Amino acid sequence: SGSDCHAERDRAVKAEDMLILSRTRADGERQDLERQVAELRALLSGPGGGGGGNSKSGVTSHLQVEVDSLRRENEALKARLGGGGSLPSVAEERQLALGAGGPSAGPAPPSLRGAGARGPMSEDLLRSLAANGAIGVAVIVCKRPKYLKRAMDSILQSERDPAKFPLVISQDGYDPDMTQMVQSTFVSSGQAFHMHHPHDPNAQTVANKFGGSKQTLGYVYIAQHFGFVMRRMFDEFGFSAVIFLEEDLEVSPDFFSYFGAMRELL
Repeated sequence: SGSDCHAERDRAVKAEDMLILSRTRADGERQDLERQVAELRALLSGPGGGGGGNSKSGVTSHLQVEVDSLRRENEALKARLGGGGSLPSVAEERQLALGAGGPSAGPAPPSLRGAGARGPMSEDLLRSLAANGAIGVAVIVCKRPKYLKRAMDSILQSERDPAKFPLVISQDGYDPDMTQMVQSTFVSSGQAFHMHHPHDPNAQTVANKFGGSKQTLGYVYIAQHFGFVMRRMFDEFGFSAVIFLEEDLEVSPDFFSYFGAMRELL
């Protein structure tokens, strides 16, 4: 909605203003400290500079450390604002806050804490996330592992809270290459739940009602697979909202934030 776009734009502008202010403050403090260091060095090198040398040397060393620290901070800020750099993403800001022990630091939701370290995602975990208002993300696949790898790369690189958008990969049939890739890459790491849709032995009978061609049989399999996924996601896992993707689709970086913001309208 328009208000969401304005809010996101305001957040970006405020973030940039904060970085510019930090850079300006760092520049000013660096110049002040360098001036003090220069004055102290002039005193030490001038007449009578030998008296209290140890104390003055200690002060100078301390100030030089501060100058070096501010210079590094200043260069980091400049790198973000210019020279091909960019503003930190929401994920980077959250990570910085957690690393600094800021107000947003804290344990992950109990239902998802350490999911990757514990191994595969479970049905109980999916039900728990669904009960907490998560939006399920069902990725429909069959036997194109290279396409799925590209699609999952875009999904995992986008801004997504796994507790709010848990991933379920539903495989039509049991293609060995697809099964091996999903299990070794996404299931073992706890990034997605994997389920299989066995082909209906009566699918050809259904297809015969619509001409019986090989293409028609393929459409029957797809329709039955979608019905299977809908029953599992809505009826068995309890999601009230589900996003359906296919293995040859890639998502934009703001895909999940868009659907999260638009959920009530959609």
